[in-house]
Amino acid sequence: MPSTSETGHAKNVANFQDLVAFVIGYGATYNPSKAALKLAQLNTLANGADTNLADIVTKNTAYNSFVNNRMIAFDGLKAFSTRLLNALEATDATKEKIGDAKTFNRKIQGKRAGNTAAAPTDPNTPTPTNTTLCRVCLSPTIRGKLCTQRNRFKNCCTHSKTSRLSSKKQCCCHSIHHSK
Repeated sequence: MPSTSETGHAKNVANFQDLVAFVIGYGATYNPSKAALKLAQLNTLANGADTNLADIVTKNTAYNSFVNNRMIAFDGLKAFSTRLLNALEATDATKEKIGDAKTFNRKIQGKRAGNTAAAPTDPNTPTPTNTTLCRVCLSPTIRGKLCTQRNRFKNCCTHSKTSRLSSKKQCCCHSIHHSK
């Protein structure tokens, strides 16, 4: 359940005003020796806090207006950049320029570059260079191969051992935990 307590500058100013009202209720019996805690100083501080809070609200409203206007101004940029990229691909532009344009388009779209290395589909192709050796059977294994025992993706061969700390299976090659 979310917290129901209020926080922030407005709540702090309101609590300080309650404190000043409490001090006023004491009347003449409230007589601190420190000048900064006298009632006149507290009233001055409370009035300054009210003024500053009103200034913050005004500036925050202006800031939110600018942010909303900027969002409206850049609203159609993603679709426009994709159209520009498609138009560039239809021209005689070099692959480097198209690649650069794709990079800028990904940045505008807010995406990361995907994995460009495709897995070999031909069974006669040689084994990739990113192989490791299994610690149990010392056979070469390919990272990212499908586990045949549990039919789940893991970065090792099909050998696994049970972790002493948990009931989950632990990969013997890379210490990756897999659920049962």
